[in-house]
Amino acid sequence: MDSGIFKILISVGTPTLIYSFICMIMVKYTKIPFKIITEKCVKEDTKYKLNKLIIFLPFGFGIGLAYFHKYVFNSDITNEQVFTLGATIGSTAILIYNIIEKSYNRKTEFDDTEAGTAIYQAMIMQLGTRDKALALLQTVAQVVGNNKNENQLEDIKIILSGIIPDNTIDFFALQLYNYFEGKILVVIKDITN
Repeated sequence: MDSGIFKILISVGTPTLIYSFICMIMVKYTKIPFKIITEKCVKEDTKYKLNKLIIFLPFGFGIGLAYFHKYVFNSDITNEQVFTLGATIGSTAILIYNIIEKSYNRKTEFDDTEAGTAIYQAMIMQLGTRDKALALLQTVAQVVGNNKNENQLEDIKIILSGIIPDNTIDFFALQLYNYFEGKILVVIKDITN
């Protein structure tokens, strides 16, 4: 862990750190039903806007925990200090969450390039989970790698049909085709050198 991050975590103090962990857990379990509700939204634009509200959950919970601290422990902090403490709790919760995610986040073979990361992230957004996106990309990679005929693009479209919305199949099929064709050429070039 970076020493600067470690200094930040130490500087906030033990009670704030404890509240930050509680806040992180609250956000983690609150955003699951929130995302399920937004999945039911018909319009992609509305779904995107609602999912952006998740960013404010740590600060809302942080302020709630700061008020909890003020009233349960009869603390003499002002309302302004409550908001400052709430923002600190929320920010620290986000920091802790990111440290944990970075520690346990598994890299995939698609994270080796910007294009691969972009395709992987786009598939996560389309499918909702990393595991589904990774499985789909591995299936497409296998089909493109094994199938050297001229129907690769059509084969990719068949794989995508029923998994992603019909109006985006052509776009994603072309993106995947281009990505994997470039990746295969790079592998072949590296082998010959």
